[in-house]
Amino acid sequence: MKFSEFVDENKQQNTSKEDFSKRYEELKDLSENQLMERLQREIARQKESGEFNYGALMDSLEVVKNFVSYEQYENMKKILSGLNEQK
Repeated sequence: MKFSEFVDENKQQNTSKEDFSKRYEELKDLSENQLMERLQREIARQKESGEFNYGALMDSLEVVKNFVSYEQYENMKKILSGLNEQK
């Protein structure tokens, strides 16, 4: 790996961490209902624009699987399945 590639990769990772922290601060005080409403609006927007990628969401869920309880994982899986079925 070239040094410039390493630097670019680290910049992307730092931006991702910053984006994650910003998003967390934005959402941390919302109720479950408020979070679900925002999620549904975002999914509707993505479906309308052709950006919705159910497979990528399921892949992401598998990544976090080891960091959440079994119940949380199953609940997220159920939510994602429902989102995929919505028109």
